[in-house]
Amino acid sequence: MYEANVTILRPIPSDDMPSFLAAPEIYEWLKDTILNSDHEWFNRDHQHLLDYEFHEISFLWAQGEYIKQGKQILGQCEKVMMMAGGWKKARQEMWFEDTLGAVPDYLITLDANYCRDCTDAEFAALVEHELYHIVHKADMFGDPAFRADGKPALDMTSHDVEEFFGVVRRYGGDEAVIKMAELQDCEPTIRY
Repeated sequence: MYEANVTILRPIPSDDMPSFLAAPEIYEWLKDTILNSDHEWFNRDHQHLLDYEFHEISFLWAQGEYIKQGKQILGQCEKVMMMAGGWKKARQEMWFEDTLGAVPDYLITLDANYCRDCTDAEFAALVEHELYHIVHKADMFGDPAFRADGKPALDMTSHDVEEFFGVVRRYGGDEAVIKMAELQDCEPTIRY
């Protein structure tokens, strides 16, 4: 377990930002902490991302609140895909290039209002939550797959645990729910 006794200067969005703002400072913070094998916060679960740069995995601050199915969304990870052709595709690509400098492979958007007020631990947990959606893709034999340039091939995954409390209360949990319950009884590895 690590005691966080050193102040980590995490990125904080400005109060007077536009609706969306590129956030390369989040990526730099990530490289300095969670993706840095020399840092106490290093998480080897994300080591497949070490060779990637901001233009491939980009971050955005979002000024407005996002509510989905009655829940406030604090962060969102998505694989960037152009769902159109012609001018529509060109407009989408232009927006990414103007906003981020390039069209990224993955985009993580964070609620700027939440991130201004949350603790360092809450911020780190939110960023890591979104990173956990980006996994090292497996090849047809189940081994880690790699791109032609040697970088790990990436893919998106859903949450480890997706179930309603009522279903678990009435019928019990599946393997993921049981594992989550076991982890809840463990001490966290990073404490504040």
